[in-house]
Formats: sequence, C-alpha cells, structure tokens
Amino acid sequence: MEDKSGIINALILIDGVGFFGYGGENSDSARGLSNPGYDKSVKGVVKKLLESGVRVELEEIIDCATETFHRTGRRVFDLMIYISERPIKEFWQELGDNLREKISEQGIIIDYFNEVVVNELLEVDSDLPDWVNEKIIIGAAGTEDRCEEVIESLYAEIFESMRNCEDLRSEMLVKVLCLSGRSEPQRIIESFNFHPRISDVVFRIGEILSNDGSLVDLDFDYSGEYLNSEEMVLLQRIAATNDGISNDEFSDLVSNYNSISEVSRRLFLRSRSQISGSFFLSLCNRDGIIGSGSDATIIRNNWLDDIEVLEHWTSISPKNHDSWEILSRVLWNLGKKEECAKTAEEGLKFHPSSHHLLRRKAHGHRIRNEHKKAVEIEKTLIGSDSFSQIDTLIYLCRGLTLLGEWEQVEEYSEIGLSIDPEHSELKERRNVAREKIKKNE
Repeated sequence: MEDKSGIINALILIDGVGFFGYGGENSDSARGLSNPGYDKSVKGVVKKLLESGVRVELEEIIDCATETFHRTGRRVFDLMIYISERPIKEFWQELGDNLREKISEQGIIIDYFNEVVVNELLEVDSDLPDWVNEKIIIGAAGTEDRCEEVIESLYAEIFESMRNCEDLRSEMLVKVLCLSGRSEPQRIIESFNFHPRISDVVFRIGEILSNDGSLVDLDFDYSGEYLNSEEMVLLQRIAATNDGISNDEFSDLVSNYNSISEVSRRLFLRSRSQISGSFFLSLCNRDGIIGSGSDATIIRNNWLDDIEVLEHWTSISPKNHDSWEILSRVLWNLGKKEECAKTAEEGLKFHPSSHHLLRRKAHGHRIRNEHKKAVEIEKTLIGSDSFSQIDTLIYLCRGLTLLGEWEQVEEYSEIGLSIDPEHSELKERRNVAREKIKKNE
C-alpha cells in the first residue's frame, strides 16, 4: 500500500473544474451539483490526508471515462477516493475498467459519501478499514517528518510539471499545496522559472493563489485601462508577494510618477528575483508576452543606456545571457573598456561558451598587455558565426606579432588572405612575418 519511501499515494476523483479556482466563486452551481458542501468535503479530505502523511493528487471523474488523465498521467495510486453524490455505478457504467489502470493491485477504491469500499465491479466490498477511517474520516495526524516529506514531493512534482509544460498538472498540484496549509507562495511563484512559456500558466495559477489568500492585496490606480486590467494587477500582486513588498511600500513606489516606464523602472529596481523583475517590466509590454526574451526587448526599448537598470538585471537574472551581453556592450560603447571586460568575465561564469563575452574578455587581456591569454581566446573564436572571420584573424595576427610568434602570424595571415586577398593589414603582417622567419633561419 506504500511506495518505496513508505508514503501512501492517494488519488481523489472529483466533479468538474470549478474546484481548481478559476471557474468562478459559485463553483457548486457551475458544476450543477445539488450538494452545496461539495467543495468543503473535498477540501476536508485533502487536508486530512496530507496531515496524515498521505500524498494526494486530484483528477476529474470524467477523465476516467475518456482515459485522458490530464492531471495525473499514467501514475498509479494505492488509494482512490471517489467524491460525488452520484453513485459510482450509476454515474458511469464504464468507470470500473478505467479505474483499474489507476489503482495498484492491492489498492482500494472508496466511495466517500457512502463511506464504503468498492471492488473492481464497483460493488460494495466492505466497510471502511480502520486505517482509512482514521486518516480520512477522523483525520489522524502523521509524523512531522512524513508530512514534510509529502509536501516536498509535491513541490518537486510542480517543478517537473512546469519543465514538461504539463499545465493542468501544475495547477492541480498548486491547489493541493494550498489546501495543505503549508504552501509557500514564493516557492510556487519561483517554479514559473522552470516553464518555457510562463504566460501559459501564470494567470490561472495566480488566480488559485489569489483565491487561497496567498497574494498580497495592492491598492493603486494607474491611468489607462490596460494597466488596471485584472491580468496586469494579478502579475504585480504575484511579483510583490514573491519579493515581500507590502501594500504600503508598493504604494510609495508607484506614487507620483510621470510615465508608466518610470513606475516599471522603480519596481524593477526593487525586485529581488528574475520572475518578479519580469512581471514588473511587463508593465511596459502590451503584447502579453512574459519572460526573459521580452525582458531584453523592454530594456532595449526603454533603458538601454541605464547602467543601474542593466547591472540590476544581471544580479537578478544571471542565467539570462542577454543581461550580460547588453551590459558589457553598453560599457564598451561608453568607453568603459576595463569595466566591460570585468563584466564579461563575470558573465562567463554563467555562460562559459558565449562568444561575445569571450571576445570582450579578450579585449580586457589586450588592455592589460596579456596578449598570450587574448590569443588563446581568439583561437577558440575562429569559425564563430558571431563575428567576422577576418576580424578574428586580425586580432590573432596582432597578438601573435606582439608575442613574436612569426610562423603563426604567417599561418593566420594566409588564412585571412584566402578570404580577402586584398586586405592590406594582413598582407603587411604576412610580409613582416616572412622577413622575420627568413632572418631567423
């Protein structure tokens, strides 16, 4: 009845999608149920199971008939709890066949409202076993370590489902965590970073968090319907919650502004994480795209020469290559070449294969007369699609000339001249190299 870790895995079958938090306040009516306490019953069972150290997942009853288990996939469970006022057999005659695929060999199926165990034919098999009665009906507390283990496993599953774009599964797991009373909104929000398309999940999961009371309430009124839309307000509530920004602090940050880009900049500089920074930047973005790619576009359009913004961007989004590439390029263009090189070296810790950052690091070596190190880098950039091949060969020939490596100067000059036979500098360096080689013979 337990997995290798000793944890019992339970699947709760429920009616309808309103339960997950984005079907409107009156979810009982939305499902057409006559039992007004349905949601309360489901929430009570989930909470009791989690407190008992049982791992819980949720699935819609209708999916047992279609065999499209959007939230639980091919996972198999030790315990299945059917929560509906409709008797199992009357509700769906074919339900038993599909249930067998979701229940382990020694697993049991419980008709919750009737408080009985049913067999594979959906016939009453026995009364509830004592251990089930304790965990579900009464709610026997599990050990703290076991409960913590269950909660951590749910977080791990959220991160994995985000990576795999299993959006309905992610929503279900977040709902279960909220019901546990042990959810940490910041950890849930940070899980968005694992999703390749954040905008696919952020609003629905944000609404689940909002309905759970997990998001800070913000009082503000921007001018313009777009900025006051439910989606934009929800994004800012998520970001403020993630970074621990209170309503009072938020109000101070957004007061007395001249433009929405000014507000976005203030909030962005207050952000402490990539996800919050992206959401605050989205105030300037009307195309509805959220994420690291749109961050670069917004910053280029609004604060390309704003060193404070660019440096903060690298601090909260070090894994975003654009942040390092843009900051180092701007520093170079401003004549701050040593700072450019230092920034490139820092960025290479996160992006060791970046050709742009390697070139700027090589510039730093040249500034410090470390020509051997610069040459070593330039050799790795031969054939790079990021730069002109001629430019790379010129940097190599210049560095090798300073090192007195005449055979290599001749070699790389010849390669360059095969690309551009009339290149004057390469011709000159080849000729000088040949003279040096001849003189040294």
